[in-house]
Amino acid sequence: MLIRLKSDIPLRKVSGFFSDKSYLAQISGDGVTATVRVIEYDVDVEGQDVPETFCLITDLPDWVAYPAEDLAELCKWRWDGSESMLGHSVRSAA
Repeated sequence: MLIRLKSDIPLRKVSGFFSDKSYLAQISGDGVTATVRVIEYDVDVEGQDVPETFCLITDLPDWVAYPAEDLAELCKWRWDGSESMLGHSVRSAA
């Protein structure tokens, strides 16, 4: 699973940062709490002066096998291929 998280959904950080700058956090809803890996990164969008910070959550905890940058690129690929988010590049937020 790889999901872009809305900014108004709270996360509770439960680990330090991994080498790829991702971290583990808990997300709760409807009486259920799940631990997810969080990937935050900035996106430069053509025509905008200020980058937007994206937050992805995944159920893939292994940052070595699934580096944050690779997962962020998959999200970019999805946007480029199916929606109107053209012309952005990924860079680390931390």
